[in-house]
Amino acid sequence: MALAEDVALYPDAYQRERASRFQVCQKAIWQALKNLGVTYKKNPASSQGRRRDTAHLPGHDSLL
Repeated sequence: MALAEDVALYPDAYQRERASRFQVCQKAIWQALKNLGVTYKKNPASSQGRRRDTAHLPGHDSLL
């Protein structure tokens, strides 16, 4: 699926960035990620003020 590939290529992208790439609204991306079972983990290496999330696809042992 294209969205799963996008998550693998850009694990720390915001949903609005994905929506722009796929030319859909952000809610459509949110729902599709939820259906895929994609979860996000905070990246502790980021500074406190600019903390980003990293995507995790189910079935993969490591963070993307």
